[in-house]
Amino acid sequence: MKTKNKILINEKMVEEGYAKVETFEKMRKPMLFEQLLQAETWAKDHHNGMWLDEWMR
Repeated sequence: MKTKNKILINEKMVEEGYAKVETFEKMRKPMLFEQLLQAETWAKDHHNGMWLDEWMR
């Protein structure tokens, strides 16, 4: 989550369930793509933010 005492805002938003990771055809993977995917998986597993509804169904 932190790199040299700096918070990665994109990762924090994904981890809290306020954003999700998406890519488009012919798009390069963004920097830290795997790290963002891990944050998204964590958010889904813990039913954070937008992933809460999936758990409540």
